[in-house]
This record gives sequence, structure tokens and C-alpha cells, in this order.
Amino acid sequence: MRDKRDIDDRTIRYFSQFGFDRLLLSIWRRYVGLEKVGGHGIVRNATSEECEAINTFMGWDKKPGSTIKVPLPAFEKELRESVFPCSSIPELYELLEGKPLLTKSDKELLAAEGWQQLFSNVERLLAGCRLESTLQFWLNELQQGAKAAGYRMLRDLWRQSPVGAETELLIAVRAWMNRSVIAQQIGQSALRLPVLAAWVSGDSHALDRTTPAGRLLFRGLRFEQERRMRDGHLVKGYNLNDDDGAIDSLRVREIYRIAGILDDDLSSLVHIYDPEHESGAHPYVMTLRQVETAVETPRASDIFIVENPPVFSTLIDCTRLTLYGAQDENDCLRRLHTPLLICTSGPASAAAIKLFDRFTQDEAWDGKLYYSGDYDVKGLAIGNVLANRYPNHFVPWRFDTENYIQMATTVRTVSFSSEECDRLQESSVVWDLELNIVLRESGEKLFQEHLIPLLIQDWNHAQMF
Repeated sequence: MRDKRDIDDRTIRYFSQFGFDRLLLSIWRRYVGLEKVGGHGIVRNATSEECEAINTFMGWDKKPGSTIKVPLPAFEKELRESVFPCSSIPELYELLEGKPLLTKSDKELLAAEGWQQLFSNVERLLAGCRLESTLQFWLNELQQGAKAAGYRMLRDLWRQSPVGAETELLIAVRAWMNRSVIAQQIGQSALRLPVLAAWVSGDSHALDRTTPAGRLLFRGLRFEQERRMRDGHLVKGYNLNDDDGAIDSLRVREIYRIAGILDDDLSSLVHIYDPEHESGAHPYVMTLRQVETAVETPRASDIFIVENPPVFSTLIDCTRLTLYGAQDENDCLRRLHTPLLICTSGPASAAAIKLFDRFTQDEAWDGKLYYSGDYDVKGLAIGNVLANRYPNHFVPWRFDTENYIQMATTVRTVSFSSEECDRLQESSVVWDLELNIVLRESGEKLFQEHLIPLLIQDWNHAQMF
């Protein structure tokens, strides 16, 4: 705890510099007005002290007397990547001001009698049950507002249906409270999520992450692990800077497992194609369970990853044509390299990530992970997960500004929606900082299927050299 207090003190001293006063005040106002991280914090006729503070933090070169406009998403990104413990603007506000950063709608909600009644009802229904300190603290945080994990989701649910919000919160709390007890009752050291859901609610799907109760439970478990980290306990696979949009599927499972909740390790699949595999010219599938228990990983010089199954199949078809056209059947065995072709079928599954982990954690493996995805919000997000997790091995495969500009001028495209453009505005691409800017300015998506001729060329070339 002392280390955390020291870090918090350093953060407070840093942002208490005179040069940050007007910028932070503008950022607080913009956040409260928009009720999200958007727009700009503006400092007009900036002083030398303000330029020095902002330039140092943002990595800019603004001059005294200028008007400085700091995009809130860019400020929050710098905050997450800095040495400071805050991962969001509201967290920084709370640390500096000692209270939550509440929007107008937050204040109206917290003043509503019905919102307070929600927690009173849950407390009444749990009467006689002893709540562990972290769970009680989380409920108190939810009741008080903005900073609590899951607050905004619960707030939106309550506005739609106070009864529904009470039901979902109660399911999540009962699951949190009783997970160990139920496991002992059925003779297990840990429970699988559908089993826990059935025992606390009667519905085996009640705690799926697509349900409000499931999302509340997951965010509560993350909150629990965050407190453990801040108390000086290391939690494997947990990163305080993650948010639910960026967190990968394997880390989701690790968070559940740390909490004693097991997952479905059979439905998580990864599709693999290896021309030298015993399956011959056909791809094969590995489940998460198979990946985790395999004695050895497949042999591979490099791994080529595609997002879309039709692209995966097309590349396999073309590989088969190449091999069948060889002069003799042994030609395909004389390759110097043995690349693998992997299909994630959208966001990389836990099975796929665990497989990539096994390769990249092997000190003897010095290959690359070549990733190709759609030039859209989802494709960029998938790429960011892989680039962040494997920075020493990730390589964009025909997935950068140069290739986008080259192809977008020659094929028929589809326009981004206004919501997608907003998401591009608020995000960045780890491997190519210019890419999302170019996409936003052009307003046009480009799909992986457009790149098939280039991908075929690269994939076949990788097998020969």
C-alpha cells in the first residue's frame, strides 16, 4: 500500500503544476458536458509554463501565446501509457479532487430516490448473508456513482427497467458470494460459469457476458482483482489499463479462473492449416483444451493470421493448386520454411491466443506473427490486441496505410457510419499511427477479401523461401 500511496502522491504533485490548471479545468468541463471522452481541452493564449507542462506530457512543441487544443482521447491515451496509475480522465479527477467526476445525468441519477432504493432492496434480499469486504465496497461504489466498475451499465439498465436492474444485480452478487460454497457442495475445486449460473438463478445462461448480470459479475471480478493488485498482490494476466473493449478473450478467461470460475474450453477453437500436417491439404481445428494440454506446438517458421474464414479457405485452395502443380510429390517437402496459416474467425479466440502464447514464449522461436484484417473498426481492434500482446513478433500483413491507399483507389468500397467515424476518432492503431486518420478522412472501409491476390502471393512466397 505504501508504494501505491507514493505513486499517487507523485501523480498529484505532477498534475498540480501551475501549467496544468487551465487544461485540466477545460478537460473536466468537456467531459461533464459530453458525458464521454470526446472533444478538446482548450488553453487559449498559453503561457510558457503551460506550454512546458503540456508539451512534456503530450510530446508536442507548442509555443507561448498559441491556442492549444488537446483531444480528450489523446490525453487519456497518454495517461494510460504513462507511469501514472490512472487509466482514465475520471480516475485522474478523483485522485486530484478527492471525489468522483459526475456528469449532469450522474448527479440527477444519484439524487433519485429509486436509485437508492435499488441498493436498499438488494441489501434487504440478502439480509442475513455476510458480504465479504470487497463485494460490499463494490456495491457501495456502484451506489455512489461514476468511478465504480459496472456503474454506467447498471445506470443505463436501471433507466430502462428498475426491476430488471435489481434482478440482474442480485444474480451477479449471489454468484460472487456463493461461487466457492457451491463448488464445495458439488465436490469441485472450481465451477464452470454455466453451472454457477444455474445454481444462483435457475438459468445456465444468466451469467453469459452477453447478459447484464454476466457483465456485472465480470466487471465486479475485475474490480476485486484490481484491489488485490493495489494491495500489493500480483494477479496473473491482469492489466489495470485494459478496458472491456480492448481486453482479449484469453485474459477474460484468466480473470474468471483467478476468481475460481472455469470456462468452456471446448467451444473456443482455432483453425490451422499446415501443408505438411498429417491432415494433408485440409485444415484442422484445435480447441483451447487441446492447445493447453498439447505436449508440443506445431512446427512453424512464421505464422500468417487472417480474420475471415472465406479468405482462409481461398488461401488453402490456392496452396493446394500450387502443391499439386509441383514437379514431383517431394517438392513440397523441400521448403526451407514451414509457415502456418491461422484463421481467427473474427476476434482471436482464447484458443488462438493461447497458441500464439506458446510460440512467442518459446525462447527458441524467433518467427513473426503476420496479421491481416479488415480495414474497419473491428479489424483494427483485433490487430491492436495482437500488436499489444506480441510487440516483438507482430507484423501487419498488407494492413497499413500504404496498402490501404493503394487498394482503396482500385476497388468498390463501403462507407463508414457516423458512429464508426467517431470510434476511429477516439482510437489509434498501434503499428501505424497514420492509418486510422487516413481511414477517417477517406470515410471508406476496405475488406480483407479485396486483398486476396496480394495475400495469395505472399502466402505462396512464404512457403518457397
